[in-house]
Amino acid sequence: EMYPRRRGGEISFPQKSHPETCAFSPDGQYIVTGSADGFIEVWDYETCKFPKALTYQLEDRLMLHDDAILSLCFSRDSAMLAS
Repeated sequence: EMYPRRRGGEISFPQKSHPETCAFSPDGQYIVTGSADGFIEVWDYETCKFPKALTYQLEDRLMLHDDAILSLCFSRDSAMLAS
């Protein structure tokens, strides 16, 4: 397994939202955050921005639950995310 070996940057959250959980993709390229307000967001580890490959997220079509996200887990091949 690969693990990130350096700090990539800082992710800022709105004042009324805060992360409850996070998970790194198995390849260390992405970090996913789950917030108290139910949002799940995928971030590029290097830039701390939304990855351009995920067009749905850039178009504000975000993953959202009715309640807080308390846990996240990637499949081994990074194809699926459980929340």
